[in-house]
Amino acid sequence: MGIKEDITQSCTKQQEAIEKMLTGETTEQLTELIMENIPEKEHSLTPKGQQKEQIKLGLQDIIKSLLHTIDNGVDKLLSGTVAYCEEHPEVDGSKIPEAMLKVAAFTASIDPENNMWLQGALQGKETASMLDISDETLTLLYKGAKYHYEKKAYEDARDAFSIMLFLSSNNVHFWHGLAHSTFFLEDYEKASFFYAMAAYLDIGNPQCHYFCALCYEKEGDKDLALNAIDLALFACDQDEQYKELRPVFEEEKKRLAKM
Repeated sequence: MGIKEDITQSCTKQQEAIEKMLTGETTEQLTELIMENIPEKEHSLTPKGQQKEQIKLGLQDIIKSLLHTIDNGVDKLLSGTVAYCEEHPEVDGSKIPEAMLKVAAFTASIDPENNMWLQGALQGKETASMLDISDETLTLLYKGAKYHYEKKAYEDARDAFSIMLFLSSNNVHFWHGLAHSTFFLEDYEKASFFYAMAAYLDIGNPQCHYFCALCYEKEGDKDLALNAIDLALFACDQDEQYKELRPVFEEEKKRLAKM
């Protein structure tokens, strides 16, 4: 049996477990566990105390969404990584089959009553670490998810990046990938949350706030769009490497003000 057949067989075991995980009580439990491991971060342009509550509300929806895409996400992450390796023969992809089988088996075994994922989250452990997936292999899997994005297969990219976040939820690049894919699927509400999570993890990067502004613009919310641009401008002033972006964001603010 080949790697794809092995993974497909593992994925057939997921549906019942996923249905259990989608119960309100279990989703709330997982949200609380994740929230316990998110440090409080305040920003001078954001009202104190709002960040964690906003993240908590968004996480409940995102967890449900992620669980719904687990089976397809594993398949798309594999296909993207294989395609990337085929286009780059100099890359050593020998560890990918083993890593993907671990991911498929792990997701297939999700059970809220006896769940390594929940137990690991409680202890602040990343899934990739629990599965002994190296940073090098994780980077290659990221390139596999990004492969779909670069081919403009945004739905496949979204599902693949969901698995990447399942493996490492504190990686800002994975949040960016999920956010960009979701943006081009025109799901601006979810995309704005994904960008906000990226900004939360990398608050000094003005581009996260800028993309949030674009989402709010698409949703027709002028006030939130302008606030996000203000955050981007503030971030530009805090770090020399982003100062060259300030004129761009100033022009964007003028444009948004005319909404």
